[in-house]
Amino acid sequence: MSEISQDRDDYVSLYDLMEYARAKHNSDSEAAQDLLDLAENKNIPLFKQYGGIKPRIEPVSSTNLLNELNAVVRSNDMELPF
Repeated sequence: MSEISQDRDDYVSLYDLMEYARAKHNSDSEAAQDLLDLAENKNIPLFKQYGGIKPRIEPVSSTNLLNELNAVVRSNDMELPF
């Protein structure tokens, strides 16, 4: 099993990705839909960054991009209708 890179620069945060897409669209839902359309039928490994005493990056068991985007949206006061 290969080692997971702990260099944050090797990853793109979903928050940053959503912010980038929001700048290109008129609404949060259009931005999220665009990201979902781009990711359709692709296996996208997702990772979570932890801080604290033992900072680390670990894989997320869910590979459901919609669920993870919804979590980003909810925790950052964005609004999506789904």
